[in-house]
Amino acid sequence: MFRMAVFVLSFVAAPAVAAELRVTVDGVHSGAGEVRVALYRSAAGFATAEGRFLEVIVPARPGAVDAVFADVPPGTYGLASFHDENGNGAFDSDFLGIPE
Repeated sequence: MFRMAVFVLSFVAAPAVAAELRVTVDGVHSGAGEVRVALYRSAAGFATAEGRFLEVIVPARPGAVDAVFADVPPGTYGLASFHDENGNGAFDSDFLGIPE
């Protein structure tokens, strides 16, 4: 019984390691521009440049693209992506804030 308790405690205390995170973005309608995928650590900064934790930019292609984040620490993240069809690095919207 004592051995079992020691094993469980050492297992729980084991350090968490970073891992690869692979995200598939489906429904890309053209090969123009790039697809930007970002991870956010908190709701407070979600979908803002200041709140972005990591970003991967991949060339667009019709259908699906994969974005791979390397060495992501364990945790809970939010994810946002968009197809930057004109490649200007911005999420373009009209004067009402509707995506273009």
